[in-house]
Amino acid sequence: MVAKGKEKVGSQTSSVWDDAGLALMRAHNVITTENLKMLSSVPSNEVVLGEMIHITSEYLSHEVKAMAAGSKVEALEAENSKLRRDLISAMDEANSAKEKAKTPTDDLKVKKQLIVQKGKQLQAANQKVKIVAAKAVQAFQLTKEYNTVLFNWYYKGFELLKRYLVKHPSGVDLENLDFEEVDKEIEIDEATQVATTEENVSKENTANSEGAPIDAAGGDKAAT
Repeated sequence: MVAKGKEKVGSQTSSVWDDAGLALMRAHNVITTENLKMLSSVPSNEVVLGEMIHITSEYLSHEVKAMAAGSKVEALEAENSKLRRDLISAMDEANSAKEKAKTPTDDLKVKKQLIVQKGKQLQAANQKVKIVAAKAVQAFQLTKEYNTVLFNWYYKGFELLKRYLVKHPSGVDLENLDFEEVDKEIEIDEATQVATTEENVSKENTANSEGAPIDAAGGDKAAT
C-alpha cells in the first residue's frame, strides 16, 4: 500500500531515470518473484547454450536477409546499368535523328529561298510585260489602223442600234439598253434571213431546172 502510494507520488515528481526506487519497483512489476525462481532453477550452462543458439539463429537470419538484400542490390545495379545503356543508346539515336532531320530542313530552306527569288523575278517580269503592253497599246492608238478599227466599231454599233430601232418602233429604253443583247438579236435575225434567202434560191433553181426543155441527148436545149 505504501509502495503504491509512493509510486503515485513519485510518478508526479520523478521518473525511472532519476529515481532508483521507482525503477526497481517497475522492474518487480515486469519480472515477478516466480519468474526469478524459474530462471534460477535452470542450470547456467543451459542458459548460456540457449542464448548462444538464439544469437546464432538471429545471426543466420540476419545473414540470410543480408544476402537477399545483396542480391536485390545486385539486381538493381544490373537493371540500373541496363537502363543507363538504354538511355545512352536512345540519346545517340535522338542526336542522329536530329542531324538527319537538319539536312532536309536546310534543303527546304534553300528551296524556299529559291522559290521566293523566282517569285520576285516573275513579279518583275510581269511588271515589265504590263509596261511593254501599255506602251504597245498607246503606240497602236496613235496609228491609222486603230482609227480605222475604232471607226468600224462605232459604225457597227450605230448600224446595230438603227436596225434594232427599226425592229422595235414602239420605243426603246436607251438608258438601260444592253448592246450585247442587241448584238445577239441582230445576229439571230441575220442568220434567219440568210437561211430564208438560201431556201428561196434553192426553190428557184429547182423550178428553173424542172421547167427547161430537154433534147434527145438528155441535155438542155439551147434557145435559138
